[in-house]
Amino acid sequence: MANDRNTSALERRARSWFEFDVETPSDADSDAILTRTAALALAPSYAPGDTPPFAPSEWHTLRSDALRFVSALDTSRAERIADIAADLLTSAPLAPPLRFVDTLPEPHPPVSLIFSAWPHATHELWPIMVDALVVNGAQAVHDTWLDDDNRVRKAIRYDVEADRLIEGENATPQHPKRSLLLLGPVDNERVWHQQLDESLRASGIEVLNPYRMALIADDKWATYERWRAASVATPETRLITRATIDTAEESLRHIRQLGECVVVKPRCGTAARNVTITTDIDEALDAVRSILRDDDAIIQPFQNDLRWSGESDTAYPTVLRINVVRGECGTVRAESGYLHVAPTAEQLVASVAQFGRGRSICRNSLEIGGMPITESETLVFESIAEKPFAR
Repeated sequence: MANDRNTSALERRARSWFEFDVETPSDADSDAILTRTAALALAPSYAPGDTPPFAPSEWHTLRSDALRFVSALDTSRAERIADIAADLLTSAPLAPPLRFVDTLPEPHPPVSLIFSAWPHATHELWPIMVDALVVNGAQAVHDTWLDDDNRVRKAIRYDVEADRLIEGENATPQHPKRSLLLLGPVDNERVWHQQLDESLRASGIEVLNPYRMALIADDKWATYERWRAASVATPETRLITRATIDTAEESLRHIRQLGECVVVKPRCGTAARNVTITTDIDEALDAVRSILRDDDAIIQPFQNDLRWSGESDTAYPTVLRINVVRGECGTVRAESGYLHVAPTAEQLVASVAQFGRGRSICRNSLEIGGMPITESETLVFESIAEKPFAR
């Protein structure tokens, strides 16, 4: 750790974020304290519950600064502490603290969540790990933690009893039974997905989101067409391309009549990047033109305004994810136990990557169109899982 006379004071503040005795924390909490100390070194006035003090785009710079603060540690531990310290300052994390162990316990969980991109990785993977744990169990595996034969030599798991994430080596590297490919490198995610899909299949490992199907899932227009063909209730959607830009205004005015607002987004996009939600046709048209520089544009009416008010009387725009997977294990439909909540009541885009928060579901805190959702009601709607996929 950096030789800074303020370090002790920062560490005392970091310890005060927890519920244990400030002077005598357990060994299991030392990594969490160090992570928060590194975060405070970069933002001394930051406190739990505050709005993240830095934009997500500053994550890499913050990570580099945090890495210098913990440079005395071994490389692997220092890198992970720097990752999560940067996450604390650029997002509203949900995941519990991370602890480092030499060896992970046996047996291996059957599902590996394989990822490449580190920004917010722990917090993005956390809800999926918990949802999977309810069914059978999962571990998060960075792609560099696979050996040449795709056996898992290192992983991040959830320790239920301690309520901690733990990262460590596997005493006996093994093939996962199934894998889910997530959070690929931003610059070439499709290539990464395709190559890893082929490699895992060659090793006899089932891929729950194979590359061919992921191409459809990443294409909002292709997905919409399949939903409609499967008779899944879906908001009316229009595709605007450079060739059809002359019809954009007419389409926007039509869509505007169907909902409270117009939603404009890229045909192939993620993390709510370049999404515009507006009542103004001119603003929506500008958003379409901006998207058409690099992609086609999708326009939809804004419907079913799902909101969350779990921590105050304020209702925040919210996204609930429903995962549907079909593979050798059959069809699995899982309603996540977690929500993505917008940072303010006015911001309609709810994404962790856009200062949003992850929160566990409490149905008494949810409403659609201003009407509460009770415990007896369900959020799971008719699913494409009942219809066959084209392979």
